[in-house]
Amino acid sequence: MFESVVNGSGGLTRVPPPGTVGHGSPTGSLSKNNAGIFLEVRPFGPDDQLEADTKGTLAELMHLGGQNRRSGICRNRSPRFFQLDDIDLAQRPGVQAS
Repeated sequence: MFESVVNGSGGLTRVPPPGTVGHGSPTGSLSKNNAGIFLEVRPFGPDDQLEADTKGTLAELMHLGGQNRRSGICRNRSPRFFQLDDIDLAQRPGVQAS
């Protein structure tokens, strides 16, 4: 997924996309080869920036990777986004179907 972001037309950026609220945002789509990740600049030095970039990139990659299934899970708390199918249950040990 990371290679798709850096090799596609989206890339990594410090320029926030329109409507962005927060420290980072995914943009585009992996399937359309235009996925991108915005991460903010932090004022606490290079070690802090590296940690924030690493954690932020991983978090936004998870959003991009899951956008075809439950893309609204962080933006919309509707119960329909929390329904698990058999694939989800197989990948989440200990989760019980309701």
